[in-house]
Amino acid sequence: MITIFLQGQKLTLAQTVVAADSVAYLTARLIYKTADWTADGLSVWAHFRLGDTQIDAEAVDGEIGTDAGVNLTAGVWTVWITGHVYEGAALIQRITTETAELTVKESGVTDGAPLPTRSFGETILGEVRDIYRAVDETLDEAGEKIDEQLADQNAAVETRLEQNEETVAAMLGKVKNERDGSFVKLWAGSEAQYRTTTKAADTIYLVDLLGGGGT
Repeated sequence: MITIFLQGQKLTLAQTVVAADSVAYLTARLIYKTADWTADGLSVWAHFRLGDTQIDAEAVDGEIGTDAGVNLTAGVWTVWITGHVYEGAALIQRITTETAELTVKESGVTDGAPLPTRSFGETILGEVRDIYRAVDETLDEAGEKIDEQLADQNAAVETRLEQNEETVAAMLGKVKNERDGSFVKLWAGSEAQYRTTTKAADTIYLVDLLGGGGT
């Protein structure tokens, strides 16, 4: 963090180590020692200049965040602060400060890039992980669809089997026992036939249901 003290138009930088080539990392804090920097409607900006490069960052409540783009390269930067009050497009007041020097030291980045790039192996590994993640998501979605389809098919098969069972039972002279869903045989012969026929354990004879009789 870069700390800047403001007293009127006097600017003082706190002694701090700043290394070059960081991205979205450096922040700044402005400490106001006089009330002119906290006046209503005052917009405060910090300016950093090195050669032809200038970075301007607005301080909100005295803070400059990582998203302000204060990405400094190695060298001695000139720093100053300005404050502005506008009414519409008209400039009503401007406060300026003296300049100060901020030394940014060389970093360990040697290829000139803002950040070290990933190695080829790391890149391939990341791509493989992305592929595995996509395959897992696809399989999960497919598994859910298959489960739904199987459930629908099983229900249809069970319904069809039940319909077929009732059809076959009707052809064989059976009726459905509504209490437990089983099928029992009916005997439609005469009493004499009933007496001479071996009675099966799962058979209800029509002659019994009718109370006897026959020829």
